[in-house]
Amino acid sequence: MFGHGHDPKDFVFKEKKPEGELDVWRNRHGDLVTRAFVRMAWPLAETDEEFHAIAREHGASRNAGLVEAFRDDGRGYAWWIHKKEHGTGYVFVGMRIYAHGIWTTMIGECGTTGVREAAVTQQLLASGELTVETYEALFSSDPYDPTKSVSEVRLRRFLSDDEKWDEQFPEHPLTRTRLLLHALPGAVTQA
Repeated sequence: MFGHGHDPKDFVFKEKKPEGELDVWRNRHGDLVTRAFVRMAWPLAETDEEFHAIAREHGASRNAGLVEAFRDDGRGYAWWIHKKEHGTGYVFVGMRIYAHGIWTTMIGECGTTGVREAAVTQQLLASGELTVETYEALFSSDPYDPTKSVSEVRLRRFLSDDEKWDEQFPEHPLTRTRLLLHALPGAVTQA
């Protein structure tokens, strides 16, 4: 379940004092998980297009860009990931949403940033999937509507944000965000 060489201890969170309606935990890396009990209309949207628009607007209202969004109405949950500029890197905010509550993860880059983007760019250039001429047009876009202009999308999803690169970058905050979203709520144990 943990994949990518992650230790199950990465999913042990120490509970902090609840903050109002929020339960808050941190793990040994400082990754943040919160849980809020709220009632929400379900499903969130009738179509994938509506759902992606809701996810995109949620991020935009927080000066963040949409990385990806997923819903499983049959199992009663949805999730999305946004990224927001933070210092010289990004913080990745994941939300796993149910009709009765929301789990949120927040994991930021620290130290040297841009390694994933540079390595993936190099691999794509070497394979011919990306060229110097196509770099600007192809490297970043809205994940569900590539026709959106730069002015319409604050932060765009980079090709390097694709889940297929997670195995090469197991400690990257986006990889850890995805792992937590897949594992919530069952894998989060209290120390």
